[in-house]
Amino acid sequence: MLTIILAAIAAIQIAIINQSAVLTDAEIQAIVPALQTQVTEDFAPHWGVDADVFFSAPDSVPPGAWRLTLYDLDPVYGRAGRGAGCHGVGDDGVPLATIVALPLIENGQSWSKVVSHELLEMLGNPYRDKFITYKGSTYRLENADPVQSSRHAYEIYGVLVSDFVFPEWFVAGKYPKGTTFDFRGYTRKPFQTARFGNTPNGSTGTCGPQ
Repeated sequence: MLTIILAAIAAIQIAIINQSAVLTDAEIQAIVPALQTQVTEDFAPHWGVDADVFFSAPDSVPPGAWRLTLYDLDPVYGRAGRGAGCHGVGDDGVPLATIVALPLIENGQSWSKVVSHELLEMLGNPYRDKFITYKGSTYRLENADPVQSSRHAYEIYGVLVSDFVFPEWFVAGKYPKGTTFDFRGYTRKPFQTARFGNTPNGSTGTCGPQ
């Protein structure tokens, strides 16, 4: 466990918010139990961070709750957006994440997996200020990027969710033979990016409305 890097944050609340026209509230509400189960049963035992994940209307988010909002298009860049999802920190200092649903649906990709991806990365590095340097390269503590492909994803209650690496992925050293470094077992050593994964350098720039 990266005790020198991570600290458990008590009573985290994460509101899942729909600002999309291509997804109904009911469709988004339907994936929340799977997200909650993944966070509490799969992610928290490894990362030491749990959260209460719930659906909320935009105007009913409790004060201090982190916000994960689904839009049709990137609310800052429109069709020129930088990707399907991102996470960052709002002007109020509260972590947030943005998911762009329309291009995912148009391309036949799983929007639930992207929601899961950004949710887990927001929990692992909420302020995007945690980095590790290894062999001259700098890695942002983004725990889903190395195994971000749908090939690495898995289902909970029929909902596709993202694989994620363990904190040990970011710690060089010798480990027992057979050790795996992500939930699904695609990585066999620290700093190894699975096939079709992505090196977690982390993009910069604005994520969603601030």
